[in-house]
Amino acid sequence: MNIFLKPFVKCASVCVLLYAVALPLRGAVKPSALFGDNAVLQAGVDVPVWGTARQGEVVTVEFQGRKKSVTAKDGKWMVHLRRLKPGGPFDLIIAGGDSLTFTNVLVGEVWLCSGQSNMEVGLGAAHNAKEELPKATYPNLRLFVVSQSTAFVPQDAVTPNPSNDLHGHWQICTPETILKDGTWPAYPGFSAVAYFFGRELQGTTGQPVGLIGSYFGGTLVSSWMSLDALKKNPEFTHRISEYESAMARFKSDGSRSNEEQKNIPSVLFNAMIQPLVPYALKGVIWYQGEQNAAAPDGYANAFKCMVTDWRRRWGLGDFPFLFVQIAGYHAPQTNASEGGWALLREQQMKSLSLRKTGMASAMDLGAPFDVHPRDKLDVGHRLALAAKHVAYGQELVYSGPIYDSMKIQGDKIRISFRHVGGGLKVGLPPWTPSGKLPPTPTRLTGFAIAGADRNWVWADAFIERDRVVVSSLQVRNPVAVRYGWASFPVCNLYNAEGLPASSFRTDDWREP
Repeated sequence: MNIFLKPFVKCASVCVLLYAVALPLRGAVKPSALFGDNAVLQAGVDVPVWGTARQGEVVTVEFQGRKKSVTAKDGKWMVHLRRLKPGGPFDLIIAGGDSLTFTNVLVGEVWLCSGQSNMEVGLGAAHNAKEELPKATYPNLRLFVVSQSTAFVPQDAVTPNPSNDLHGHWQICTPETILKDGTWPAYPGFSAVAYFFGRELQGTTGQPVGLIGSYFGGTLVSSWMSLDALKKNPEFTHRISEYESAMARFKSDGSRSNEEQKNIPSVLFNAMIQPLVPYALKGVIWYQGEQNAAAPDGYANAFKCMVTDWRRRWGLGDFPFLFVQIAGYHAPQTNASEGGWALLREQQMKSLSLRKTGMASAMDLGAPFDVHPRDKLDVGHRLALAAKHVAYGQELVYSGPIYDSMKIQGDKIRISFRHVGGGLKVGLPPWTPSGKLPPTPTRLTGFAIAGADRNWVWADAFIERDRVVVSSLQVRNPVAVRYGWASFPVCNLYNAEGLPASSFRTDDWREP
């Protein structure tokens, strides 16, 4: 080599080396996937923003004219934006070795929408999809889908979905995005229940609404519970054993599919809930329970444990947690008392003992032999009613009648209710699988009565002001009443606002 060129070649080599070393520093700051274009951030609370970066790197987050900086430790960083004002669109700027700018970010109400397949069923499968899909353009309604995944240990980030690039990114609600945001071809589109819920809330609050869909069909409540929550309750010892056995099989046999692993305790919490913590929320809507209906004992304790654990992890206090009481399923009721799914509904109703919870009954919206009834509009509406009261403090009737007490008077039993609203009435569901409503009934159905012999018979029942009077010529000395006590009950007690009474029993007798 020419002696005069050697210094230049040496200098060029050093420059290339320095550039190669410096290159990975560019773009090293990476926020959680929850922070991106079209995101919705929760108004009125401190909003955590977090991600990864190189050790010691200073990360600055700028939003609504405010700046917060922090130094990355162990490859992670987090800042808190003080109580954000609703509105938008805004830019969210996250800067470190490089600068990222996310546009069209809104501040409003964020709800996590979780559970199993009846929450997962997309708008494209709803009974009114043909009418609803073309008009599903709501620029201030945003959708985020968490890909279905399982994990034996808590994850830091949501799992990408190579088959659906809309997953893991905030989308503006349009007919195209809502239909493509589905999790399974049989349930086309983003959750129909969540969509109808969010659309109604946006109209009520006037604020942007963000919906995070994290759901997986055919799953037990224990799959959505953290391992820590399970360990804290001796009642769940068998679930810990299930987890440990599955973990041992995993280590020896290797990975199985998400579908095969979805009902191992905690695996859905680890993969589909933990990565969302502590994204600031207004609350949660939940539709799950069908998978637990075959063995309902202990569901209330498990569910309450899950709710308490989620609230603790998010650190937002007792945020609203609203759930759906499962719909009718199986053959329509023919015997006065059949139990079945009524036992799971009873467990769900017990969960109302937790603060800031609300229950939307779907008992009257079921379809015989179809575990996925298609009326999601009314489920979303009933959840929205609960949200208006529990989350937003509106004084309105948000629940159907719920059993309160009974009084035996001779050969009759008088039943009192809470949530009678404008009064009790004989009513009809807003939807039937046939699409046609029957004539309005003239008498109450679904009530059963028994004496000390525990022999249940159909009862005569009539409304007396805010009570229901129940009796039967076959039972001279009644001691207990049941209503809608079946997997698919045939019953028709409503309040004046059109919300159905929940199934109930006044006894605590063990089922045969």
